[in-house]
Amino acid sequence: MRHPTLLFERGFYLLGYQIGRNFLQIIFTVILVTIIASIGLLRFEEVNNVRTEYSPLNAPSKKEYKIAKYFLKQNGTLDPCYIMSRARDGGNLLRTEHRWLLYNLTRALQQEIHIEKNGRVYGYRDICEPYCELNTAFLAFLKVYDPEQPLTYTYPAVELFGTRAFIGGNNIYGVSLKNFTGNEDIKNEKTEIPTQEEQTLLLALQRKSGTKKVPTIKLLETFNTAIMPFFLVANYEDKDLLVKWQNGE
Repeated sequence: MRHPTLLFERGFYLLGYQIGRNFLQIIFTVILVTIIASIGLLRFEEVNNVRTEYSPLNAPSKKEYKIAKYFLKQNGTLDPCYIMSRARDGGNLLRTEHRWLLYNLTRALQQEIHIEKNGRVYGYRDICEPYCELNTAFLAFLKVYDPEQPLTYTYPAVELFGTRAFIGGNNIYGVSLKNFTGNEDIKNEKTEIPTQEEQTLLLALQRKSGTKKVPTIKLLETFNTAIMPFFLVANYEDKDLLVKWQNGE
């Protein structure tokens, strides 16, 4: 009675014999099969989302995520894009020429870049909801800024059309500030107010608050870096739109 391992030995012997005798044909055959099988990688999409792929269907985290998406009005995948601007000489971006260049650049990115897919033309407004207004306060600040009107460049929030808009830490960096106050001390002596416009601002704030004491006010003197966030949102099947917009295609 032959030992069962003899069958395996004979099989491996024949396999090795055929490989050694026809090695070129076998190598080319393996390469050809590999190339054909690799064609599928061109359309391969990796799915590795922990929330959707590695948690139970009834997991509380999925319900929380669904509620959060509805609350934030997210209708697809989010791709944050940030544009950072600095003057070539590293100087103040509040200079008239640089300030309007910033304004026009941001407006151009919002209005003049268009991309096309399946016969439809998309602009920034088509792929930014609900984050289209991220730069609205900054644009308004750049537009209404007047060095003769301190109310237009208080920091970190500025008065815009009756609304306090926060600009500190969102859009401007490398800032230098100027502090001034109209508080009265024990001797009833006011601190020095550099300009008539700042004096007028303090008087208006005093009347509004109904007191003679006004807290220290910070005025923005300079900033050398501007960052404009553009949050792009698209359905998962249209993620290529986000890449095309960022490339300006």
